[in-house]
Amino acid sequence: TGGIFQWLQRCDECIERLEEFCRAKRPRLAVGHRQSVVVRIARLAGAKLQLERKLIEPWRFLEHQKKEKHVNVLYVQDPRNDGVGHFAWIKNLSRLVSSQISGKKNKKFFCDRCLHYFSTNEKLQSHVMDCEKINDSAIRLPSVDDKWLEFENHCNKQSAPFIVYADLECHRFRRDEDCIAWFARQLNDLAHRVKNIVSANVPMETLSKEQLEAYPHANCNLNYKNSFYIPIVFHNLSGYDAHFIIKEIATAYEGHVDVLTKEKYISFTKHVQDTAERADSRKCIFKFLNANLDKLASFLSRDKLKIVRFKFSTLSDEEFELLTRKGVFPYVDCVEKLLLLADIFENFRESCIASYGLDPAHYYTLPGFTWDAMLKHTRIYDVNNLYGWAMCQPLPYAEFRWVEEAANFDVSAIALDSPTGYIFEVDLEYPQHLHDQYTDLPFCPTRDKPPGKREAKLLATLYDKQRYVHYRNLQQCTRHGLRVTKIHRVLQFAQSPWLRDYIELNTNFRTRAKNDSEKNLYKLMNNAVFGKTMENVRNHVDVKLLTKWDGRYGAEAMIAKPNFHNKKVPGLMKDENNDVIMTEFVGLRAKMYAVRVDGKKETKKAKGVKSNIVARTITPGCDLTELDTCWDPKLPYRKQGNKRIFASGSVLTDTAMRRQNHPPLDSTTNSYIPHDSNLFPPTVTIHKGQIIYHPPMDESVLYKTLKNECEPSVMFAINHNLYAYVKITNLNCCVNKICWNVTSRGLACIGQDEIILLVEVLPDETRIPKDLLTYINQLYLEAIKGNTVTELGFSVYQSTNLLLGSREHVGFLFIRQTLQCLQKIILPPAPFLIGLLVHRWETPWAKMFPLRLLLRLGAEYRYYPCPLVSVRFRNALYFEIGHTVMKVLADFRNFGYTLPGVRGLTIHLKNRTTDVMFPKNRYDQVIKGLHNSNDHVLAYASNFSITADSHLVCIQTSTGDESSYQTQAINIHNKPRTVTGASFIVINGALKSSMGLSAKSSIVEDGLMVEIMPEKMEALKAALKNMQDFSIGCGRQGALEPDEVVNIKWVDNDMLFNLGVKSPIDGQLMDGIPSIRVHNGIDYKGATRFIRWTEVFIIKISKIILFQKSDDHSSGVNDPVDINKLSGNIAKATCAALVKLLDLLATASLTKLGVRTTIHPDNVGYEAGSEGTKLPPIYMKSLDNELIQVLHKAVQSSQDAYTVLELIFYVLED
Repeated sequence: TGGIFQWLQRCDECIERLEEFCRAKRPRLAVGHRQSVVVRIARLAGAKLQLERKLIEPWRFLEHQKKEKHVNVLYVQDPRNDGVGHFAWIKNLSRLVSSQISGKKNKKFFCDRCLHYFSTNEKLQSHVMDCEKINDSAIRLPSVDDKWLEFENHCNKQSAPFIVYADLECHRFRRDEDCIAWFARQLNDLAHRVKNIVSANVPMETLSKEQLEAYPHANCNLNYKNSFYIPIVFHNLSGYDAHFIIKEIATAYEGHVDVLTKEKYISFTKHVQDTAERADSRKCIFKFLNANLDKLASFLSRDKLKIVRFKFSTLSDEEFELLTRKGVFPYVDCVEKLLLLADIFENFRESCIASYGLDPAHYYTLPGFTWDAMLKHTRIYDVNNLYGWAMCQPLPYAEFRWVEEAANFDVSAIALDSPTGYIFEVDLEYPQHLHDQYTDLPFCPTRDKPPGKREAKLLATLYDKQRYVHYRNLQQCTRHGLRVTKIHRVLQFAQSPWLRDYIELNTNFRTRAKNDSEKNLYKLMNNAVFGKTMENVRNHVDVKLLTKWDGRYGAEAMIAKPNFHNKKVPGLMKDENNDVIMTEFVGLRAKMYAVRVDGKKETKKAKGVKSNIVARTITPGCDLTELDTCWDPKLPYRKQGNKRIFASGSVLTDTAMRRQNHPPLDSTTNSYIPHDSNLFPPTVTIHKGQIIYHPPMDESVLYKTLKNECEPSVMFAINHNLYAYVKITNLNCCVNKICWNVTSRGLACIGQDEIILLVEVLPDETRIPKDLLTYINQLYLEAIKGNTVTELGFSVYQSTNLLLGSREHVGFLFIRQTLQCLQKIILPPAPFLIGLLVHRWETPWAKMFPLRLLLRLGAEYRYYPCPLVSVRFRNALYFEIGHTVMKVLADFRNFGYTLPGVRGLTIHLKNRTTDVMFPKNRYDQVIKGLHNSNDHVLAYASNFSITADSHLVCIQTSTGDESSYQTQAINIHNKPRTVTGASFIVINGALKSSMGLSAKSSIVEDGLMVEIMPEKMEALKAALKNMQDFSIGCGRQGALEPDEVVNIKWVDNDMLFNLGVKSPIDGQLMDGIPSIRVHNGIDYKGATRFIRWTEVFIIKISKIILFQKSDDHSSGVNDPVDINKLSGNIAKATCAALVKLLDLLATASLTKLGVRTTIHPDNVGYEAGSEGTKLPPIYMKSLDNELIQVLHKAVQSSQDAYTVLELIFYVLED
């Protein structure tokens, strides 16, 4: 099959060459000759078409891991319509393609990834294990006779006879619109002039005998061929200038264009017609000198600037020094800039020719240049054996073979400088007792995806290793305690340090370098050799620049090919938003802008500013959800047990008597969860509003379904309108753990956030931890009573059974996702909480100061800020309370009080500066904490800051019978620590003046302690009451500058709540919009369903009161808006309007509804929708009858108010 593909490719090349030959206008080409060429083209095309019809070729290969359910399909083109094709199931690939491979009729076993075939299934399975790992790069093995790679570009030893230096900015003196066209014409003229010079016959000179002996012999002389191209060196071609000139170069005159890469053009070549048989003019950006022009010019002495000096020969030395300094003159109309470019590159050419004997003008980039320089210096080496890891060490070059009886091979007997080398495939065990010793830099790095990242990186972990390693690495590992558990196979080869001479040559050049530019050059000359040998050729892109649409080789034919990815139009800007509408753009200056795209988060760019600084203003992660608790007064609870209001006439109808076949509730658990530990609740499916209950599945079938990544999650029925999704999830994207993923569905209907529980799967565990389902039912029953769990809330497991099989497991601490990875996790609609398993000894911290426990978990498992997966049967991170500053601030005995918290308060520790930031909309919480403090101590609990890149962590250690608390820091992986967060601040106003200090600040555990004088404390309290900023300078009294400054600031309102919540009406994000949950409200019952009001969002309001006492007497006109009364009236009218249509709503899957009302004298109305779309007219008509009169009455009672509310309703099964 490979030979056929090569023949087809060769056929295409021949046809293309014949067509070009036929189209050429040559006066010596006879008519008959032209016709014979046409006949040859027709014959080739016909033969190619016949073979293509018979040939079955692979169209798309398996790119990722093979799934459990995998099928191969055959694409068959419809003979009646070229644009239509059909797919057929290939039941037996061997029968389909065996005749194309060989005449033997034996069954063949194919690899679905690379399509190699084998005679037995055992050989195939052995191949698949390697194919999944090493086939990311194409492997091309040359024949035995052609396996030696040697230096062949002898003509590159000669200096390029012609070279042009250009810069688009230097064309500014041409103010007309066709400056690019003028540039293209100049290049065309240049190509023809050079052609005439090269083609001219020059009489040979008579040489002496000595001159003849100095010339190379005949074979070498043949290698020195004339150069038929003109290198043109551009300044900043790839990033900017190429997009302006490539279109003009391609279309201004005859000749095709070859392009190297598509977006950032490394080079493009213009074949100027009627100048030579080969390419004549080349535009290149030589990626050799990685520095700006001013810096490169500073490395050259003034006597090296020969071209610039020749141009400005009349200037004095002082004037010439001023001229070559960047920024003094605008490069004298940019001409001097171009001359500097020429001088710099000419000196670079001279240096390379002197060092390596090669002219860099013949190469595109420095890696290509150093590859030839290496071949020229080292002579030859075997291209089949590229296993270099340290280029001065012995490297493999020949005599490769597999070692027999590899299982008993003794790796310790191999000498480090042995002429025979080995590569092992072994499994390594990293003993537990070595983890602490090598935690900073573990052995055996592997390439994998870091937590929360998509790109694979080189990771140094303490995990056990599989299929590792070179013999020298293995010897180092075993010397330091790692154990070899299995040897799979051993590859033996001859080795020698054949690359050492070239590496040492560049090292010596670098030692003698006179400036940084030369040092970087010779460093890259070494590094690029390694990169060239390890590059993935599959990343190479075939780019063609086309100037016509029709024809075999036009744009239309190229776009139709299956390997076509995208097209770019030269001269036009790239569509970075992928056809998505840009809603806002703010540009401060060049390369500093912000863009907001419809449906996406904003993008901020600032060139020259560190990325971590820019990132602080951009919220990382996604679906950050949090309920606002600033509205402390809540709607009053009604009595336990929901009041049911029946629709008129619905009780006596037959439909009201119908009941779905619900399974009975277990009397012990008060749920669908059986009390018997061996039984599971029923599974359920929901389709078009119909809930279908299924009996419990067989445990073995259930386990396979949960573990199979291709299967959807299983939904269990837990209680009325309460379900749980369950799945076994492999979180190899972040924490590399397999866990039980249990996600609730239905808690939002009773005013409780949905929850996610991620619990690590134990070895050989196949049964679902039923305790997790019981725990969700416990939260459901508590929420019905009005006892909901919020962020950083703690809930104890109340069953008589042990939680997850251990008495040490006491309950869960609930958090919001911040910077953690959410890939592969079953996510409910926002807002949701994630539960972390809490050890029995950690209960006091979970109740009194949960942020400390959260960050301690992150430090334990090295995941910032904390992992989402709970580890079972782990040791407690905290034990007896012991001596801690928190014992003074919180009641650990009766849990009666704790550190006062301010929502949105963050504390940032920087270099000699601490910022304590209070949100302005949390003023009441600040004053509340102020009133509850004593005269000398003022303390506040902080929140986790998503803008900080690290955080203080408090770790408890034990020595004998005593324990102590130590301070450490946890930070984002691979990110420098610039801003560190703190968990609390304590300000002590009892500092004595006799200490000689104006104030003193220190880190205590995971917080900040500030000591100030009593009068300073009074001034601070007054500033807080007046919402004024306050600064505390710490250090010696009378010092010119304080050692550290603590700034108390009032910052913008805290808007980090309801993030990710979307309106069911139109999908509008409700970020930062306050809301109030409605508990135990009135349910309106229909035939088989009821409607419940659960939440109200306060989008806009001008005057507001949350309560109005019954004995208050209002005038009825211009009263403030009573949210309780107004939202209750709107909810009552909405429920009354829709109660008769609940079955229709459920059948249409419209079970979550939103009603947005606007109340203003000039604008009264409402919107209603579900699933992001407006409700159909049948429902809107019913709402009109009930809502309009309620809204008009609200306008009359409060004429000056402007109120926009959105109420949320659920349609539930009765």
